[in-house]
Amino acid sequence: MVEHRSPKPAVGGSIPSGRASGSKGFKVAKKEKVLIKYYKGIKNYLLEVVVELKKVLWPSREQVITSTQIVLVFTAFFGLYVGLWDNALAYLLSMIFKGVQR
Repeated sequence: MVEHRSPKPAVGGSIPSGRASGSKGFKVAKKEKVLIKYYKGIKNYLLEVVVELKKVLWPSREQVITSTQIVLVFTAFFGLYVGLWDNALAYLLSMIFKGVQR
């Protein structure tokens, strides 16, 4: 067995049950630093977004109007196409099932 000696032989070792009284200030300062870093990150992100948006080549009004018209025409065309096929197939299925029920 190895003998362990304390600097004060009559006193055993102690384990602190809590932190020192000054540690709360350290926690608050650490939280503030984290918040400051967080808000700086958001600010930097938004500044970078503005810089990138300035680089974008925005379409002219005429290009937007033309593209919108093309989208509307094709949407209407495919809507009619799908609607016609839906009605045709519904009619065929109704004829088939009416014939089966007789």
